[in-house]
Amino acid sequence: MVQHLCALLFCLLLACRPGVRSDPPSSLVLHGDFVVALELVGELEATLSVPVVVPDIGTGAQVTVIAAEGQRVTEGDVVMELDRSALNRQLIDARNRLEIARTRIGQQTAQLELRLADLAAAVERSELSLEGARMRVTDSEAVPRVERDSARLDVQTAALALEQARSSLEQARLQGEAQLELLAIQARQGQELVERTGARLEATTLRAPVTGVVVHVDAPEGRPVGQGYKVYPGTRVLELADPADLQVATWVHELDAGALVAGQPVAVVLEAHPELTFAGRVQSVSDMAVHRASLPGKRLRAVITLDRIDPILRPGMSVRAEIEVERLADVLSVPREALFERGGEPCVMRRVAGSWQQTPVQPGSTNDTHVVISGALEPGDRVSLVDPETIGAAESSQGAGS
Repeated sequence: MVQHLCALLFCLLLACRPGVRSDPPSSLVLHGDFVVALELVGELEATLSVPVVVPDIGTGAQVTVIAAEGQRVTEGDVVMELDRSALNRQLIDARNRLEIARTRIGQQTAQLELRLADLAAAVERSELSLEGARMRVTDSEAVPRVERDSARLDVQTAALALEQARSSLEQARLQGEAQLELLAIQARQGQELVERTGARLEATTLRAPVTGVVVHVDAPEGRPVGQGYKVYPGTRVLELADPADLQVATWVHELDAGALVAGQPVAVVLEAHPELTFAGRVQSVSDMAVHRASLPGKRLRAVITLDRIDPILRPGMSVRAEIEVERLADVLSVPREALFERGGEPCVMRRVAGSWQQTPVQPGSTNDTHVVISGALEPGDRVSLVDPETIGAAESSQGAGS
């Protein structure tokens, strides 16, 4: 692109200088190794990382504190805190309900004890009545028959009254125990709710499960989870990466993915330290192309392993990866601007005895700046970067105008 602009600028300068004929910009025919590379953008990621997931807190909660990305933490350190206000209210309400349930148990127990005491006294009175009625029963002929029959009837009546008193006592006991058991169940449920809410309240403080470097994770809508963001149980909010083992993750366009194979050498350059280059190799290319919100077209994930890990490297750092997809040895190449087409055939304009001579060539592999060629050329030949006929036409037009 820069060479194209230079060539156009050269033509414009010629057009503005009538009567001056100059050679067009040119370049030498190069000989040697020719490298075709594919440049991709990506970022460093840990080969090994442990996710931090929001535990069961019963509902969603806003993030109030979150560890900074890139921060080194040790196991047990606080990495995130969630808003506790809703759970605090739930805990207070659960404790109040538990206290009410326990109070009702105490009240019901006292009432039952009084009720059973009264019924037990009634049973005792019925037993005494039955005892007295039995003492009045006699078979003596000296006692009138009416009195003997009345005494027997009194015994039956007292026996029925005793049975009813005992039944009432047992029924009251069973009902009272059932009511107390129901209250006890409610109290146990209340205690479990208090404990569960307390555990959820404790869980709003998320601690590092392992030692590592904090990596922020994008939420479903594409922005990183941060302070004020509402998260829910099961949400992956952070990753703790092992900085001792890093790789490069990048996304290659589906049209270029066919050029990548495992083992290809890669030069990785840090955006933050462009003076540093790290060698690596393509490890794998995914089998499925997907859409990436920040990149055009469909992309395949490519993973690059590094030959060495430097302490300056951190997970999440942006990099440029130059992947060597082809290397040709002992070939000739010229700048892409030096390749023209005459009569539908490719050619270059070669300098011969002070003039530019059209020379047919066969172009081959190309990279961002040069193209491999074969034909009647030698290393060191000079070729024009601008079509001399275009320059001649421009000079003739300038001369006619003057």
